[in-house]
Parts: sequence; C-alpha cells; structure tokens
Amino acid sequence: MRHEETSAGLTSALFAAKLSHMRYAVPTGAPIDLPVQPRPASWNKSGDPDQVRLGEFLSGIDRLVRLRLEALPDPLALRLDVGLPAKTPLLVHHDLDNYLLPLVAHLTRKTGRRFASAWATKRTSPTSSLQIARARPLRGDAATGQLHMVRTSASSQSVGFKQQIHDQLSDADPLPEGPVALHLSFAVGPQRNWTNLWKPTIDALERYSAELRRIAPGTRETGVSSNSACTARSIRRCATTS
Repeated sequence: MRHEETSAGLTSALFAAKLSHMRYAVPTGAPIDLPVQPRPASWNKSGDPDQVRLGEFLSGIDRLVRLRLEALPDPLALRLDVGLPAKTPLLVHHDLDNYLLPLVAHLTRKTGRRFASAWATKRTSPTSSLQIARARPLRGDAATGQLHMVRTSASSQSVGFKQQIHDQLSDADPLPEGPVALHLSFAVGPQRNWTNLWKPTIDALERYSAELRRIAPGTRETGVSSNSACTARSIRRCATTS
C-alpha cells in the first residue's frame, strides 16, 4: 500500500528572550504503533462523543507508554506520526498542534514529567505511531528556509502577544508555493508551562495563512505546526535558568 506523506518549508524560531538556549533534534528510534487513530483536541461539552473518544485515546496512551516514561531520564521528547485514511486531504483540517497539545498535557499531568521537545507529522496511512525518547541536542545549525527570532513581552493570552509576533514578522518574505514545515523554539524559564504558548504563537502567523491554504501535497518531512496546511511540525522548549 502506498503511504502518502507531505510536509512543510517555513522554519521559525521564536524566543521569549535573548538568552542562552538548547535546541533539540527530531526523536529517532523504534516507534510504537498505536492501536487506534490519534484524536485531536475537542472544545465540546463534557460527554460529547468527541470528548469521550479523546479521553479513551489518552487513557490508552497512558497505559501504553507509562513504563517507557518511567525509565527515561530528562529531558524528554515526543513524536507523533498521525496516519489518516486514504483520500484524506492532508492540507485541510487535522491541525497537528491539536493532536499534540492534549497528548503532551495528559502525559505531563498523569506522570509529572515535562517534555522539552514535541514533534508531529501527518500522512495517509492505515497506522499511526508514537515515539517517546530522551531529547537530544541539535548538532550544528540544521535550519533551512526562513529563520526568524521574535521577542515578546505581552501575556500569551492577550491580543498584544499575537500582535507583537505579527509585527516583528511583517517584513518576512512570502512563502513559495509548495508544502511547508514549521519549527518553533521557545526560550522560557524552567517552571514555565510552555504548552500554552503554542497555539497563540501559531495563530499569530496569520500573515502566512493565505500562502498555506494554497499549498498542495508534495514531499516528505519531519516536524510540527498548527496551520492546517502544515503537515510537519516541531515545538521545542529552550530551557533557561531564569
């Protein structure tokens, strides 16, 4: 069976401050095949079928990886490869951050362990897989495409946060046609709940949304992002001492 995979070309690094930081490489190793298809976040009321399916998926993942998590030292990395049914338009809906956020939040809440790096891809495939490994430093500069460094001072839950990012990217070159990958790195304090930075940061990249909606499936990639047209995304925590 042919598995169609697509990916993405915008590389973005966003930093909360100009501090020393560690960037992490994509996790490698033997993935765990998942018995069910991953479920995205749901904002429906409690008891809604989408909420029930998400809860069942997360409970199953917890049982599947608990021993693995207990055996691994910090820092932790996670990679989710989402398999979607054949003929699924990969660049429409199925936002990867919506798959990552509930999974990372659930595992952190259940185990007390935090993740320094989270990755996701989507493809047409009958199977999905998950990797949990020790986060490894990125050797050298693997950045390709556009690289942007942004500093924010507003609350991530405010309109000002998104506006600061948008304004600092106002001179960025338009994206060429084709699949894109989005890589985000955050430099934050060790106790910061950095997962609540993901969605407002990605939402702030609306400058690129018109380009992303026009993207057609193409080649393979690895990574994470939140725009529907991004089929590969990575989100990394760049830990600091402040």
